[in-house]
Amino acid sequence: NEKNVMASCSCDRTIKIWDVRAEPSQACMLTQGNAHFSDVNVIDWNPSDPFIISGGDDGIIKVWDLRSFGGISDPVATFKHHTSPVTTFGNRRVRNLVRLRLTADLWKWSLSEVDTEVFRNARSKAKI
Repeated sequence: NEKNVMASCSCDRTIKIWDVRAEPSQACMLTQGNAHFSDVNVIDWNPSDPFIISGGDDGIIKVWDLRSFGGISDPVATFKHHTSPVTTFGNRRVRNLVRLRLTADLWKWSLSEVDTEVFRNARSKAKI
């Protein structure tokens, strides 16, 4: 929950966390390399949770745990339900994701139902 920190994504397949108080040459605090197989189009971050969500041209939505973020770490959840690029999504809290495509398909996921040991462990640590 840091008001001086922001996140960005890029066509270079990275997600970066920035400290806006720092000098521009030193502002990048963390970089997640190869976050997607192609361009990262959209990210969302609820500052009260330690998770960031990303969507890319590869049609994949990924959930990252900021406590182990950076370098080439693995996401805590991956959703591969789209056949076209993910360009937008909305959420009220990280555990509920909604995505609307131009084809009028609507997908909703509840991260509390993701059946992976890694995510259950991350969720219990974050108490979401």
